[in-house]
Amino acid sequence: MSLFVSLIPRLWGGGSNTFAYNLARYARRRGVPVAKSLEGAKRAIVVAHLADPEAVARAKAQGCLIIHRLDEDFNWKADEPSRRAKHERIKALNVHADVTVFQSEFVRAQAEPLLKPRRHAVILNGGDPNAFYPSKAPGAYVGHVTWSVGEKKRLDRLYDCIRENPDKRFLLVGRHMESGIPFKSLPNTRVIGRRPRLLLPYYLRKMGALYFPSQDDPCPNTVVEALLCGVPVCYEERGGTKELVRHCGLPLNRFAELWRDRAEYRRRCLGRADLHFARAAEEYLAL
Repeated sequence: MSLFVSLIPRLWGGGSNTFAYNLARYARRRGVPVAKSLEGAKRAIVVAHLADPEAVARAKAQGCLIIHRLDEDFNWKADEPSRRAKHERIKALNVHADVTVFQSEFVRAQAEPLLKPRRHAVILNGGDPNAFYPSKAPGAYVGHVTWSVGEKKRLDRLYDCIRENPDKRFLLVGRHMESGIPFKSLPNTRVIGRRPRLLLPYYLRKMGALYFPSQDDPCPNTVVEALLCGVPVCYEERGGTKELVRHCGLPLNRFAELWRDRAEYRRRCLGRADLHFARAAEEYLAL
C-alpha cells in the first residue's frame, strides 16, 4: 500500500515541511513504500494547497485514498488575492478528499463550516523523540525559533519582552534579522540565524523556556519539539498552540511566573509521550 505525500521535504522549513520529512521517514521504517508521484499510489496525503486538483481527481478515480491535511488559518488576510487563490485551491482539492485532517481544533472550527468535509479527524503534530530529547540539565536561555518573519509571528512582542527582561539571556534561532527589528542591538540577546533542521535540537536544549508569541498559529512544530526537549512554553492563547502545550506552560502574560517555576514545568514536559511523532503517524496510517 504505497503512500504519496504532496510536499517534498527540504532541510529548511516550517511545520508542513517537517511533517512531510517525518512521515516519509516513519513510513519507510514501517515498510510502507513512499511513492514519488500520485500515479499508482494507494494512499495520498495532500498538504494544504500543494497538489494539482486534476491529478488528485485522477488518482481518486483509480482507487487512491485521498487524505487532505490542513493547518491553515482561514481568517488571516482572507481577502488578499494570494490568500484567496490559495483558499480556492484548497477548496478544489478538498472536494476529492476521503478524509480531511485538521491540525488542531482551532483549525477545525474555522475550516469545517467552510469546507463541509464528508469525513474528518483532528490529529495534532508530533515530533521525533530520537532527535528532540531533553538535556541532563535545563538550559539557561529564554529561547525563540522562527522560520518566517510574517506579521503573525509577533516578533515585536518578542523584542519588547527582551527589553523588559534585561536580567535574562535570550537565544534566537531563525530568520529574526530579516524582520528589520534590531535584535542584535540588545546586549542580552544571542542571535544564531538560520540553521538546518538537524541542528535545532542542539539549540533547544540550551533553553530553559520558549517564548512563543505567534498569533493564531494552527499547530506549531517548534512548540512540539521544544516540549519534547523538556522546554516549557510561554504562549499566545489565540490559536492552536495551547492545545499542544496544555499543562507544560503558561500564557504570555504569565511569563515571569513560568520562568520562576520553570523546573516544575520542565518536569511536566518530560512525560509528554503523546507528542511522539509515532502517535501522529499511526493515526494517519490508520485512516
